[in-house]
Amino acid sequence: MAGATITYEALFDILRKERNREELQKIQDNFYIDVLTYLAEKHALLEQLGSTEHYAATAEAEKARIQFQNVKKILKELYDRREKKLVMLAVNAVRTGTKTTDKSSFLPEEGPMYDELVLLFRRNRREVLDAVLRRAAPFGGATPVQKPASSAKTTSEKPVVTEPAPKPAESKKPTVEGLAVKFLKSVPRFSGGEDAVFGPFNPQDEATLPERIAKVLVKKGRAEEI
Repeated sequence: MAGATITYEALFDILRKERNREELQKIQDNFYIDVLTYLAEKHALLEQLGSTEHYAATAEAEKARIQFQNVKKILKELYDRREKKLVMLAVNAVRTGTKTTDKSSFLPEEGPMYDELVLLFRRNRREVLDAVLRRAAPFGGATPVQKPASSAKTTSEKPVVTEPAPKPAESKKPTVEGLAVKFLKSVPRFSGGEDAVFGPFNPQDEATLPERIAKVLVKKGRAEEI
């Protein structure tokens, strides 16, 4: 090839179209080869201009250097945008179950990447989402042991709530009004004051506790009133 068929203006125009259009844009198949030729010519020009001390040549070298750096930025953004579109194409193909994809706008270097993305997304969807929907652990892992439904629980399965021992009539305080709650999170055994001990409780357990304690648990998001 006598010279690069790509110019700075052409590169910027390619990027502009990729920015402004949702679909992947068609680029000539030998795009990256032409880019390499263009970069080699620009680099050679920079070395040639840098070897002279003439003012005009120095100014031209600075202009060429800036353009050379801008070309690198254009190429990076162009690659990033096309990469993102390829990822979305692969995701949509897996989600919709598409068997064939129009690859007419793909560069030769992009086809293999797209095919690998489709395989990866399909595998993960099968091994994670589909497995969970079948009530199986992702990637063939151990399935957690299921607990019996709350309706099948017996009295013996619920934690024992230890109430304070009654005091003599002359020193007994007024009974504290109770509040029924359902536990949303696990709560370990705790003291409620005056030798009262409660718990432990598991999620979905129900219990009637002194109102002040129950409200604290509800406020902290560990239980809800029922």
